[in-house]
Amino acid sequence: MDHPVLVPWMRDELGIFKFEQALILKALHMQPLLARRKEFQRRGERRQAALLRNPGFPLALQWCRRDWALGGEDLLFWTENYARLLREEPPRGDRERASSRRRRRPRRRTRGPRPARDESSAAAHAVSAKDE
Repeated sequence: MDHPVLVPWMRDELGIFKFEQALILKALHMQPLLARRKEFQRRGERRQAALLRNPGFPLALQWCRRDWALGGEDLLFWTENYARLLREEPPRGDRERASSRRRRRPRRRTRGPRPARDESSAAAHAVSAKDE
């Protein structure tokens, strides 16, 4: 969001952080999609789940409920689908989501065989540890 007047006003006057501004914009863009339920039902399961998992979806649904932007049937459809999604997979934090997707790099191997520890150095190490 790069609006020269709106962004400073939201930040300075309303105290809204950039993350919250982005969430609000996502919810605003999502409201017209909620009105097109028939189109949503024709899409595949993965695309439907992606829409319901969108971070702006709960806020958009709440706004539609508050300002009567959706009819009763549409509101019931979206509420039930979102509740079903939450039952199937509870929401996770961003860190958990990022860490579950991150590929771990294998541990780097040492350049050669580790030197064997002879008994005399092991005994000297044990004696110096007792002295301390």
